[in-house]
Amino acid sequence: MADKQVQLSGKCVLKIDTIKGSSTIEIPKVNLSGKNNADALLNEVFHFGVMRHGKNKLREMLEEKLDGYGEEYENHGLTYD
Repeated sequence: MADKQVQLSGKCVLKIDTIKGSSTIEIPKVNLSGKNNADALLNEVFHFGVMRHGKNKLREMLEEKLDGYGEEYENHGLTYD
């Protein structure tokens, strides 16, 4: 039996305003290999976070967020280790 994973249920569209203009990033549900594209979404979000806050601040924000994860979801059979 495969592990359950959070995954994309449809195409995600990110609309981002930058200093020089705006851009739209479309992430399809699956990649060319037919695998769910959730990690592609994470890569784009991390890139956006670095561009907005810088690596150190993003790292700090992620650590703070990760420290708060766990109890509310573990009651539903999910783990985050």
